[in-house]
Amino acid sequence: MNSLQRTARRLLAAALTLTLGLAAAPVFPAAAAQTTTRYEAENAQNPDGFTVGAGALYSGGQYAGNTGRKGFVFTNVQAANRITMCHTTIYSGVVTIYLLNQGTYEAIGSINFKNTASDWSQRVLQTVSSTAVYLPAGATVKLVPDND
Repeated sequence: MNSLQRTARRLLAAALTLTLGLAAAPVFPAAAAQTTTRYEAENAQNPDGFTVGAGALYSGGQYAGNTGRKGFVFTNVQAANRITMCHTTIYSGVVTIYLLNQGTYEAIGSINFKNTASDWSQRVLQTVSSTAVYLPAGATVKLVPDND
């Protein structure tokens, strides 16, 4: 085999390697536009009630709490894979995320939160996010703090 044949063979092998490399590269779909839908706790449903108060620090000018560990129910939610909440509290704990499935609430995730103040006169907001969850469009979701 002469030098010209070896060079042609090497070029062919390099081209084949490059083609195989490109064919094996993963193809990712373009990322979908990320949207955010805001749900205000004071507008949630809770058959047992909760406290709603006014305050300039809070979005919408109100806050909600004291659910007695019964939580906040949001109906007909947008599809999502994460819940982010903004809160101020003297407590630390977990908000359990429930999805209504055929008449029964099933735990599907959680949000850990820490106290933002040592007493209620210190209003400091903190934003925390859930673990990855699947919320189908139109679902009913219940957020239940273990300490409120």
